[in-house]
Parts: sequence; C-alpha cells; structure tokens
Amino acid sequence: MGHTLHNYEGKCANLHGHNYRCKVTLEGIENLKTDMLIDFGDFKSKVETILEEYDHHFMIHEDDPRAEALKEIDPTVVFVPANPTAEYLAGDIMQSIDDDMFMGYPPNDHFLPRLNRYNGTDPIIFDTIVELWETADCSAIASHKIQIGDHRPRGEYQADVRPNRIKVFDPVYDQWRKEYEEATIGDEA
Repeated sequence: MGHTLHNYEGKCANLHGHNYRCKVTLEGIENLKTDMLIDFGDFKSKVETILEEYDHHFMIHEDDPRAEALKEIDPTVVFVPANPTAEYLAGDIMQSIDDDMFMGYPPNDHFLPRLNRYNGTDPIIFDTIVELWETADCSAIASHKIQIGDHRPRGEYQADVRPNRIKVFDPVYDQWRKEYEEATIGDEA
C-alpha cells in the first residue's frame, strides 16, 4: 500500500509505499461446544476482506493539498480523515473487525446483555489486538484495552467457563460484578 503524511517534515511526506504485515489477536471466552474462540478460517476470511480495502491502494489525508490531484490521476486513491500512519491503520483495522463479536472490557454498555444471554456458543471477545508492521522492525499496536487506557499486561486475567456459569478472574471485572449485584439485589424482590 502507498501513502504519504500530511503536515509532516521528513521522508514520509513523500509519496511512498510499504509491504505491511498484520497480526490480529483476539482475547475472550471459547465456544463451549468446540473449545475454540473462533474458527481460524472464518476469521482469516473476515480479516482478509478488511485488508483488501488497503491492498494495492494509495491512502492520503483528506486535507492534504495533493489529494484532489492524485484522485484525478487515480480514482482508487483512498481519502482518510487522519494521517495514514501505521498507528492509524492498525486502529482502523481493529475498528473494522466485526463489532458484534466484541463484548467490551472492562465492562461497558453492551457487556452485561452479552453476558446474560451467553449460551456457550457465541464468541465473547474481551479484546481485539492488531499489530501492523510497516517495516521488519517497526510496528504499531491497536487494542480496545489500549484505547480505553487499560494498560495491564496481557494475560493478567483468565476465564473459567462452564455451562450456565462464567467467572472471569480479574480484579476489575470482579469489582464491577460485585457492584452490579449489590445494585440489583433490590430489583429482584
């Protein structure tokens, strides 16, 4: 993919391109029937479809004064609302991954409804992590946890999943669940 950086002084302000590499990691609770979070083949197809939007395209900030001229030369030029840096692209790919899989973590507005209707077969994704390499030794990482400022090391929580029972061993989750249960005890009476 080709790109250029707007309002930037350096070599990357020139029109240039990279052979990017992308790694996507999901964290969550497995399907109780298959013992896997998601089928690799299905997920690979989903990610490849997203990456097709970038493959062999040129991406440019919509405010870059060269954008319109490039669009006249090549109608496949893609305008984006920010500089098409590795950081931006990793975040864009992360956001493009199917949101209905993403449960959210720490708990958010759609965490509880997903948890309450969990039937053991839907994937429950706590985090989507996208690492995008621009060169062999330079990459950017986008993660829902990073976006919300949760900088705990990966792997700090584990999930114990049994039919009709989910318990996530994590202090943030445990505190939220305790507060939720205390707040809803009166609702059941």
